[in-house]
Amino acid sequence: MTDVRLIQSNAPAAHRRAIGFCSDTRYLPFAAFAASQIAALHPERSFDIFIVSNEALPEIPVLARHGIRLLQVDMGTRFAGLRLDARRTEAVYLRLALPALLAETYDRILYLDSDIYCARDGISTLLDADMLGSAVAAVRDNIQWRTPGRQPEQYRRFGWPSGPYFNSGVTMIDTEAFGQQDLEARCIAFGQEHKDRLVGHDQTLLNCVLRGAWAEMSPRWNWQFTWASSLFALTEDARILHFIGPKKPWQTHDGVFPGFITRAFRDFLATHFPDRCPEPTAQTPLQDRSKMMKSMGKHMLSCHKMAAYLARFPDDMVLQTPG
Repeated sequence: MTDVRLIQSNAPAAHRRAIGFCSDTRYLPFAAFAASQIAALHPERSFDIFIVSNEALPEIPVLARHGIRLLQVDMGTRFAGLRLDARRTEAVYLRLALPALLAETYDRILYLDSDIYCARDGISTLLDADMLGSAVAAVRDNIQWRTPGRQPEQYRRFGWPSGPYFNSGVTMIDTEAFGQQDLEARCIAFGQEHKDRLVGHDQTLLNCVLRGAWAEMSPRWNWQFTWASSLFALTEDARILHFIGPKKPWQTHDGVFPGFITRAFRDFLATHFPDRCPEPTAQTPLQDRSKMMKSMGKHMLSCHKMAAYLARFPDDMVLQTPG
């Protein structure tokens, strides 16, 4: 089994901390959108921003203007034998290799999925947060926001009791601790041994190996956009919106997302990736009254539970032990 290795970089590192995306050329426009947002929100940033891929990524002027690093890697056979599906290649596991690949460059990496919208600054402060000795910090998965005792499907399959389960779309990694705990190798071994019993990919492996041994961040850092949480994202001033469902704001859709989000994606794509720009949609969420009523009903029913969940995080920059 050969390790993942860096074969090309368009620029050297400038800081010891970084924001990182894993993307192929298909998802590059959306990773570029999020990376550019973060750069614009942090003009005096104390961290690098990079996009890593197992493909050669083209130089994009807006990324160069923001000083965003493009890294190409050779994945070798590091993730051979792990669970895949019709939509995914072994590159889905690439984030597991980032700590070892970049340990000599970065002390801490905030990994982000590409299907996000960064609404606020503050990432520099988050990257300095006390991780409570954990190798990984993340936000609880949406299935446990209102019902923290809910058993994840993967735990049920293994006959394990319920426990804290995180969404890996926003994951802060202490590279030294990650290496000391040998998490990459442990995840790979677990994935190969239990391939036919797994329901997911890298997120599943990390949760199964860590089993609650991670630091919990405020949900404002990974606000998972659903029918029961989308309106709260605006009232609670979420920092990063994460579009976890099959519908994405860069697609031509039926008014699922607020106009300011779809316009931001469309304007960026029209300027920098015109061949990927969707047609504008005339419909807004409110115009689909049945869906809006459904959403508002879900918000009403979950209001008290969401308030209790958010009350655990009076400060977005303070991490906690998962409860």
